[in-house]
Amino acid sequence: MKKVCLCITNYHKEEFLERSIRSCISQIPYDVSIEVIVVNDGSKKFNKKKIQNEFPQVKILDLVKNKGVAFASNKAINFSNADYFMRVDADDYLSIKSSMILSQILNENPDISFAYGDILKIKLNSRHSKIKRDSRKTLFEHGAGIMFRLNQLKSIKGYDVSLKNCEDFDLLIRLEKRFGKGFYLPILLYRYYKTHGAHLTSSKNRKFYKFKLERKYEKYLSENS
Repeated sequence: MKKVCLCITNYHKEEFLERSIRSCISQIPYDVSIEVIVVNDGSKKFNKKKIQNEFPQVKILDLVKNKGVAFASNKAINFSNADYFMRVDADDYLSIKSSMILSQILNENPDISFAYGDILKIKLNSRHSKIKRDSRKTLFEHGAGIMFRLNQLKSIKGYDVSLKNCEDFDLLIRLEKRFGKGFYLPILLYRYYKTHGAHLTSSKNRKFYKFKLERKYEKYLSENS
């Protein structure tokens, strides 16, 4: 039986963390086993004992200092021995069928390097909206909720820890260049919770890192648009 590692990275999102954990441990385990790893990225409000008591099946990696999403994700990548890996932000959550559907795609298609679906964007006191990841631009903007082959992530040494934003953009291109493009399924599988205030996808640093990566991979992007 294949194993899926669901990695929840947390930094100052304790208000939503338990919901995210529940969505991961509640995945339908059809022909797959589920491993949930919570990586606390130096958040001081994180209550390790409380999480351990409420979710004894969850593994916890508690970092002393905040190192960023890339570093925190790599900790889980290197710790796990699963077949597949998916990153989940602590304020987001998964459809109950996400692991079952995406793992089956990878099980039955060994030539596919990663698989992903659409995103339901949830806002406070407003209507929900769909984010369709049917374009490369949208895919690179929203890198959580993608299921990868863990051995491939390890072979490219995971995320680039020098990037404090757009780490998914960089990872996806490096994977594509070495193992080929992923598979898109137009089904809502990931819930992106839009909270008030700044978010990584809209922070001022993102423009800097995005511009840097677009220049770095300019030739590849122009040939694979």
